Amino acid sequence: MTFLVILLLLSLGANGYFILTFSKKSDTLKKQSILLSRQNDTLRSKLIELYPKKPSSISYNIPKYKWGIIQKNSTLFISPLENSIELMSFKENTKVYILDNAKVDLKNWFYICFDSPDNITIKGWVKEESISLINEIL
Repeated sequence: MTFLVILLLLSLGANGYFILTFSKKSDTLKKQSILLSRQNDTLRSKLIELYPKKPSSISYNIPKYKWGIIQKNSTLFISPLENSIELMSFKENTKVYILDNAKVDLKNWFYICFDSPDNITIKGWVKEESISLINEIL
């Protein structure tokens, strides 16, 4: 009989320990979830500040010209958007091959390609005002 009482007390103690441990872990996970939710909201608001507006229209066109000259101090972008990542800035006038043409919110962009002095092919987007088209029509 005392054996059963001791076994019952040990069982109750073990169950109490497990309930307490899982309760602490559950509270910790709830706190982490609330913290992550707040961080996510903060990052979303920062993203909206950085990229407030999405382009309303993008249309791709077959380029009429095959070659162009990028003007000195022009910027090469990763996508045809004003607030996209800048890949590089041209230090001198550079002859480029025109791969594609896009009109984004009534502004023309050219997708260009050229070889760097290190024999690396670089591709990116430039604004229409940054390029002088060479009159060699496709």
